[in-house]
Amino acid sequence: MGWRKGTLDDPERFGKLSFLASIPTKTNQWGLLGKLRETPWWDEMVEVPNDIYKDAINGWVAPLRKALGTPPRVRAKRLPVISAMCKEYQDKSCPSRTELCRPGTGKMPKCYTAPFEDSETCYVAYDVAEAWDEGRYVFSVRE
Repeated sequence: MGWRKGTLDDPERFGKLSFLASIPTKTNQWGLLGKLRETPWWDEMVEVPNDIYKDAINGWVAPLRKALGTPPRVRAKRLPVISAMCKEYQDKSCPSRTELCRPGTGKMPKCYTAPFEDSETCYVAYDVAEAWDEGRYVFSVRE
């Protein structure tokens, strides 16, 4: 279980498609993204069939782009503010807090802490938030 991070050439769009893929296990079909299941972030998670993922890795990106749909920063901005804004920002314990302290701004600080109590959920949410902020699509590969 883990992440696969990459960038694919997307010649049909004259650019690249960056991604962070959660790899499933036999016991958890969502891989690391399963940690976000009981959070408001879950509504923004995408599952991609393995054959579409493999085709994209081998150069045919169009079906993956279509399956992913909404751009990453837009997904981040759809999160409720209370579940996306940095925990230290909400606690007013950070001296350098700004409105950029949430995913989707394109300038999220590296010190961002997801507003969840469970530390494992925070780690996964940070990875997702960072990916979205970098413009990476986040998805799980369905076997």
